[in-house]
Amino acid sequence: MRGSPPGIEAEGRDEPALTFGPVPSRRLGSSLGINNIPPKRCSYSCVYCQVGRTPSAEVEPMSLYAPSEIFEAVALHLERAHDAGEQMDYLTFVPDGEPTLDARLDESRVGRLDVQDAGLRTKRSADVV
Repeated sequence: MRGSPPGIEAEGRDEPALTFGPVPSRRLGSSLGINNIPPKRCSYSCVYCQVGRTPSAEVEPMSLYAPSEIFEAVALHLERAHDAGEQMDYLTFVPDGEPTLDARLDESRVGRLDVQDAGLRTKRSADVV
C-alpha cells in the first residue's frame, strides 16, 4: 500500500498532500497531481488499488476540501515548480480515493489559473482520448 506522494501542502501536516508532482507520463508529459480525497474514501474496493483495501465503501458525495483550498495549493505548487524550472503540462485529479465522491468537484476546477503564466498547455479532454 502506498501513502500519498510528498507534496508542497504536506509540509507540517498529518494529512496527505493536496498537490504532488511533477509526475511523468508517457501520454501526457508532466502532470501536477491534485489529491482532493483523503485516503480510502471510495465507493469501490479494487484488488489492484495502490492505496489498499477500502475499509467501508462510501457512495454519497461529500464536501471534503474547500475549492479555494485546492485552488491555493495548486497555485502555490505551480509557482514553486515554475521558479524551479519544472514544466507542468497538465493538472490531474488523482486522489487517494474516488475523485467523484467530492461533492464540490465541479467547483474545484482550477481553470481560473492563468495557465499561460504557469507555463501549462491546455487540451480539451476529447483531444487526450
